Amino acid sequence: MREQELLLRSLQQCDFMLYELQLYLDTHPDDTDALAYANQSAELLRNAVQTYEEQYGMLTVKPDQNVQEWN
Repeated sequence: MREQELLLRSLQQCDFMLYELQLYLDTHPDDTDALAYANQSAELLRNAVQTYEEQYGMLTVKPDQNVQEWN
C-alpha cells in the first residue's frame, strides 16, 4: 500500500474512533476517562489531517481558507 493510502487510512481510523467516542459520551456524559480519551483522539485526528494536508493537499474546503487553486 502506498504511503498516501496508509496515511488516509490512519486518518479515517482516528475519525471513526472519535465519532464512536462522541456517541458514547452522549449517553455517558460523566465518564471522565472517555472524555479524556476523546480529547486525545481529537488531537490525533488533527495531527493526522495536518500531516495529510501538508503532504497531499486539502481534504475539505474550510470556511477560513481562501482557495487559490483547485486540485
